[in-house]
Amino acid sequence: RPLRPGRFLSFRPRKSVRMQADVVVIGGSCAGLTAGLQLVRGCRSVIIVDAGEPRNAPAHEMHGFYSRDGENPREVQKAACAQFLKYPTAKFIEGSVVGILGTKDSFSVSLQSGETIAARRVILACGVIDVLPDIPGMKECWGHGIYICPYCHGYELKDQPLGLVLSTPMTFDLAMVLLDQSRNVTAFTNGAEFTETDLARLTRNNVNIITTPIASVEHTDGDIR
Repeated sequence: RPLRPGRFLSFRPRKSVRMQADVVVIGGSCAGLTAGLQLVRGCRSVIIVDAGEPRNAPAHEMHGFYSRDGENPREVQKAACAQFLKYPTAKFIEGSVVGILGTKDSFSVSLQSGETIAARRVILACGVIDVLPDIPGMKECWGHGIYICPYCHGYELKDQPLGLVLSTPMTFDLAMVLLDQSRNVTAFTNGAEFTETDLARLTRNNVNIITTPIASVEHTDGDIR
């Protein structure tokens, strides 16, 4: 049956249930807050649960986001959360989800705190985790001089020497994108093997190729030397 707008659920409470909502949104960054805002504007009761570990946490600026280009992602999230919480059926919890049980119209969401939320719908907006190569210095430079997306950070690095660590054949397409931002691009295979056809595509476009494994990333407090 359709959700009845503006009403909290009337589940028969069990001892472990502390909260109820029409919808639980797991993840409180861009996607989760966008979903939550639309739902509370539709008069649904919404609880967003956020662990405070957004993918863009290492970044100082976010780009390509409508009306917020170049702003600090933490400040953008803070402003979006404030707008979400203006609605009386909105709730934001800082915490982690450790389990989800149930089915449509009858979900039970367990939090690390021991609390449980009864909900009719659950939205997974927890994003992805970047798995970095096991290279010394890579983690320390992540979000400072090493990035995942040329569209998010490449413009600020245009016309500078750029490097690309090749992990799969799909990353060869990123080399072509980087050529729009710099004519000095070096691709590192990091010891991985690729086909001659793939490598020839790079050399045809004047991309330098280094095949030896990367020993480490030299840096000073996260800034690549």
